Amino acid sequence: MNERISVIGAAILDVTGVPNVELIRGDSNPGHVFITPGGVARNIAENLALLKQDVNLISAIGNDEWGRILLGLCKKSNIKTENSIISDNDSTALFLSINNLQKNLELAVVNTDITQKITNEYIDEKFHFINSSKIIVTETNLSQETLEYIVEKFPGKPIFLDLVSIIKAKKVKEIIGKFHTIKPNLAEAEMLTGIKMKSRKDLLLMADYFSKKGVK
Repeated sequence: MNERISVIGAAILDVTGVPNVELIRGDSNPGHVFITPGGVARNIAENLALLKQDVNLISAIGNDEWGRILLGLCKKSNIKTENSIISDNDSTALFLSINNLQKNLELAVVNTDITQKITNEYIDEKFHFINSSKIIVTETNLSQETLEYIVEKFPGKPIFLDLVSIIKAKKVKEIIGKFHTIKPNLAEAEMLTGIKMKSRKDLLLMADYFSKKGVK
C-alpha cells in the first residue's frame, strides 16, 4: 500500500520584526528581522516529514525570490513540492509582522491571495496523484467551494482537517461529518456545534455531536 500523505493548503513565508527596545510607533526601531516558513498546510507537512512520512505539499507559491526561499526551506525539511502550483503571475504568500519587546504581536499584514489558485480544476488535474495517497490533509485557508469539492471527489479517503480559525471554520459547518479527523480548538468547536462549554459534560456533548455527524 502507498503510504503517501498529500497535504493541500497554504504555504507562507513569515517575515517577523522584533525590536531591541520598547516599540516606538511611526519610527524606525532597532532590532532583528527573521524569515521563517509558515502556512497551516506547510507547517503540518513539516511535522509529518519530521515523523519520517512521505509527505507531498500541494500548495501555490509564486515564481519569485520569496518563493524560491520557501521552496528551498521545504526541500530542506524533506517536503516534496513537485505537485504545487508555481505561478509566474502571483506573489508568494507573505505574513509580515511586527512584535513588541515582549515578543507579542503588535501589527501584521498578510497576503494569501495566491492560495485561491488551488481550485476545483487544479484538484481535478492532480486527481490521480491525490487519490493514490493513504491520507489527505487539508485546511480552511482553501475556499469553501474547493473544500466541498475535495470531500466529494475523494469519498473513500480519510481526510484530516485543520480548522484554522472560527471565521474560516464556518466554511465547513455543513459538511463537517465528511471529514475523518478534525482539529478544532474550543472556540471553533463551540461555533460548529452550537454548544457552549460550561463544564466537562459540554465537552462530551461536543464530541458526541461530531461523532453523530460522522467524524471518526
